[in-house]
Amino acid sequence: MTVIPPEEQTPLLAPENAPSPSSHKNTKPLRFTVLCIIFLLTVEFGSFVMVPPGTEILESIICRQYYDAHDPNRFPGRGKIPERDCKVDKVDGEVALIQGVLMSLYMVPSVLLAIPYGQIADNPKYGRKFVARLSLCGILLSGVWEALILWFSDYIPVRSLWLSPIFMFMGGGNGVLASMVCVMITDVVEPGQRATAFFQLELVTFLAQFLAPPISAWMMETDSWTPYLLGMALCFASAIPLLLMSETMPPGVDTEEEEEEVNISPETPLESSDSSSKRVNKTLPRSQNAVHQVWQSWKFILSSRLLLLLPTFFIFTIGSRQANFLLLYASKRYGITIAQAGFLLSIFSAVNVALLLLVLPAVSTFMLSRLGFSSNRKDLWLARFSITIGTMGCFMIAFSPNIPSVVVGLVVYTLSVGLLGLVRSLITSFVETHHVARLYSIVSIVQTTGVIVAGPMLAGLFKLGFAFGGEWAGLPFLVGGGMHFVVVITLWLVRLPKKTEMEDPSSPEE
Repeated sequence: MTVIPPEEQTPLLAPENAPSPSSHKNTKPLRFTVLCIIFLLTVEFGSFVMVPPGTEILESIICRQYYDAHDPNRFPGRGKIPERDCKVDKVDGEVALIQGVLMSLYMVPSVLLAIPYGQIADNPKYGRKFVARLSLCGILLSGVWEALILWFSDYIPVRSLWLSPIFMFMGGGNGVLASMVCVMITDVVEPGQRATAFFQLELVTFLAQFLAPPISAWMMETDSWTPYLLGMALCFASAIPLLLMSETMPPGVDTEEEEEEVNISPETPLESSDSSSKRVNKTLPRSQNAVHQVWQSWKFILSSRLLLLLPTFFIFTIGSRQANFLLLYASKRYGITIAQAGFLLSIFSAVNVALLLLVLPAVSTFMLSRLGFSSNRKDLWLARFSITIGTMGCFMIAFSPNIPSVVVGLVVYTLSVGLLGLVRSLITSFVETHHVARLYSIVSIVQTTGVIVAGPMLAGLFKLGFAFGGEWAGLPFLVGGGMHFVVVITLWLVRLPKKTEMEDPSSPEE
């Protein structure tokens, strides 16, 4: 749960005044990036702290209801039932059903509303911060609803948890919130440091995911509600850095011009607007004017470069989800326990931290300062290298005959972890500033769709691979490698506009 409480003094549901030109100029990149990191660390750590106790609380509720219905004399009273006695198929099945449906429902608001909220964020009347606040309010209400259902489970059906995503229609949920954070970083950070900023955000999320569960597990030894409420309190506390952030939307976009968007040629170097293009014909019927305005507002997405790069988020998201099956794959194929296979996640984590914290930022700086690359060219070449090496890692894991070769393949694959940050930075440079929020909304939808498709697809491949036996056991990684290879081809087809490739205008075109 990522949440923000409604403040009494600061209106969250009313549109803010259009940001003044000074509001963006006075935003210090370092200060803003630090606030974003604090915000993400607080909200992500709180969210991951809540996951284990939330699952245990849900299981205990369903377990109590099961025994009250089928064997009321075994555990009389309202005391806690030992966890080992809750490992019943019907209990586990109901927990899995509730959580599985809930995870899917969480994605619905982001998929349906990412585009409308993206357009609102690009409107100077509202801006990015307004949408981010609204998203957090909706997520907060959703989390409060879930806590109330769990607390009053004796009076409210536990499946009422499925209603919690309704609150996320206020602001669009997690997908829209994540997009707004990326948009605000893009507004403030210089293009040459944009990819590094995205690496830092990924690292924060990863560290929260890595550190929160063991802390939560330690606290759960005495009580499940303590870590759950602590996580909720941290999510509330994330409102503080958000409120300290200033509006980042760059000035200079007139509201009327935004509504009557000018023509953008997909082949112009930076997809810039042509101020001499035709405006909406005032003599047209209102409905035709509305359609025309929508078309003008979104046709930038038809850029040949964007059409090549956007599928990257879908394909790589599906391919990267194969890591979720790593423990089960190693345990089953090589005859080791899941606990023994856990060291693979430690290796994965260590390489991730080193890559995002040290290697990629250092290489980015070297390419910019020593090799004279422009930010776009640097991002493109790093993305090409990342996906190529990641593809090799997938195939190495798929065909590994033993554990040592799996470790080598995993290290090689992990070198591709920065790809999405690089591609996100790259596509940002291909659109006008007042299109960035809409572009990231599309990216959010594409990634969310990839997550939805990846789960059942990779689970089916995993089952099919072990049914075939032998080397086919690595089928999920084999298919993942094939999908990564499609991204390799896509990135090598992308050509940068000549004037953005390098600072030296005489350099050859990509």
